[in-house]
Amino acid sequence: MGRIPDEVVEQIREGLPIETLIGEYIPLRKAGTTFKALCPFHEEKTPSFTVNPRMGIFKCFGCGVGGDAVRFLMLHEGLNFREALQNLARRQGIDLSRYDGPGGEAGEASPRERMLAIHRFAAAFYRNCLKASAGQRARAYLAQRALGREAEEAFKVGYAPARWDALCRAAGEKGISPEELAEAGLATRREEGAGFYDRFRDRVMFPILGMEGEVIGFGGRSLPDSESRHATAKYINSPDTALFRKGRVLFGFHQAREAIRGGGRALVTEGYFDVISLWQGGFRAAVAPLGTALTAEQLRLLRAQAEEVVFVFDPDSAGRAASERAGEMAGRLMRLAGAPDQLVAGEVLRKSFIDREGLGSVRLKVVNLPGGEDVDDLLRNQGPEAFARLLDGAKGLLEHTVQASLEGVGPNSDMATKIAAVQRLIPILSACDLTIRNQYCSLLEHQLHVPYQNVQDMVQRMLDEEGRGKRTGAGRGEPLLGRAVARPRVEVDVLRILLHRPELAGDSELSPAQFHDPAVREAVGLMVSAARAGAPLRPASLAGRLVDPDARALVEELAAEDGAPEDPEGEFRDHMDRLGERSRRRLEERLNQAIEDARRREGEDSPAVLRLLEEKNALLRQRQRHATPR
Repeated sequence: MGRIPDEVVEQIREGLPIETLIGEYIPLRKAGTTFKALCPFHEEKTPSFTVNPRMGIFKCFGCGVGGDAVRFLMLHEGLNFREALQNLARRQGIDLSRYDGPGGEAGEASPRERMLAIHRFAAAFYRNCLKASAGQRARAYLAQRALGREAEEAFKVGYAPARWDALCRAAGEKGISPEELAEAGLATRREEGAGFYDRFRDRVMFPILGMEGEVIGFGGRSLPDSESRHATAKYINSPDTALFRKGRVLFGFHQAREAIRGGGRALVTEGYFDVISLWQGGFRAAVAPLGTALTAEQLRLLRAQAEEVVFVFDPDSAGRAASERAGEMAGRLMRLAGAPDQLVAGEVLRKSFIDREGLGSVRLKVVNLPGGEDVDDLLRNQGPEAFARLLDGAKGLLEHTVQASLEGVGPNSDMATKIAAVQRLIPILSACDLTIRNQYCSLLEHQLHVPYQNVQDMVQRMLDEEGRGKRTGAGRGEPLLGRAVARPRVEVDVLRILLHRPELAGDSELSPAQFHDPAVREAVGLMVSAARAGAPLRPASLAGRLVDPDARALVEELAAEDGAPEDPEGEFRDHMDRLGERSRRRLEERLNQAIEDARRREGEDSPAVLRLLEEKNALLRQRQRHATPR
């Protein structure tokens, strides 16, 4: 498909007021210069979803989701970028069919588009390698795992050749540099000597898709015969890049989203093959974290689509779930599920349970597979019906964790064993509603003959420790990202003004190098380039061009704020003065250090010292001029 020109994208994005579009899906209430609503992407009782018509931006200050009109349609309707853009265009009577024919990526691509294009190339390369003669061993392995053609196509499975530079060479022929591959996490710079080599070699490749269905990263599984020849990790993922944060995405989520939304239930498994095996068995709501425990961002993705999340543990995982970490894992998940409005900041709020299987607006359950069988074994040996029966008998996370932690522990166990069992449960009990907590404290008292008050005291100590931790953190009244990341106030203030007056980004004194925060620097850099080219960027357009997710989230948050600067030009000049003074002050500090070093090295009256002193005097005169009121 041909690339839709940026000016057409902007025309479509700005042609329909964002409040009109979103108002078709949810009721909006006027609140100053913005609109408020209950967030459609997570359950809440107090509206934290904001729409700013002037900025063309929406933002939920509860779950963190935000963007422009195109992004809203992508999230709400499950569309990719082009589909959402076509949806908006149809509403405005704009015909995009002329861009549907064959054609290259016409025009200069943004950094994000360039990185996405590199990932698309890599996915196609790996896919072709699987089908070629070099992929024979990989095809044999996939056949052994009973991976069918339909699943192979749906998940875009590929193969990374065993050569050190197969991708680097192929990419070079298409004008993709090794440095670009390294930035995308697909190549690694050699430690000794010049050059790069492929990150993924002799592995079955699983593309990881973002919300729009675009390839943003990869997971690679080594072939069994390769493992025997080389000391290599069985699974490796792409490193974190500007596109990919492993704690923010789930493998298989794009393929599973429709099934999750339709059935109201998500299945969380451990690996790529588990997800694909379940998909082949008809259980198409399966996803997997990428080698980490489930994070707040990942659970938020599931919360927006599902009423119930079921964890599928293989026998090894069930054993780990009975270990000392089980209570900590369960308590963390319960806090995440029960505190949607504090997800990103990580604050702990205890919400009452609906029942022993539910907390807040999402129910967490656990399926333990029979000993000796993983998901693939179960489906192949006993069929989908056996797994369906296990799902029907899934236990609540709380009940499962308590039973697993107390397995083999009873009244006749020695006191050290009893205390260890209770300590494993402290994290999850501390996350419970008081009534539920008291019930389980009574259960422990009767089953283990441990005094009720002793259990209560241990739980209270944990709560006290959490309280001290929270008191040292940021206050609840601060912006969502302000709690999570400390950013220089003056830099954020400049960006806030530029979002209201994008043309000010063309000021000759403004430079991205003045900004130390990476997110602010990227946003300001794009605005400066656009303004000096005569096409200032509005917030909605800016957010769509940012590569760093943190930069995009920051812009969305600032753009969603109510109100506007009373004197933007005056405030901008004041902030520029503050930035300039900060730079001059830091330069003076460096000069002072250089002078001291030169004095120790060459003597008090050396030419180097005199030259540095003259530079310092010139800087002081400059600071004095800037300190004089205008």
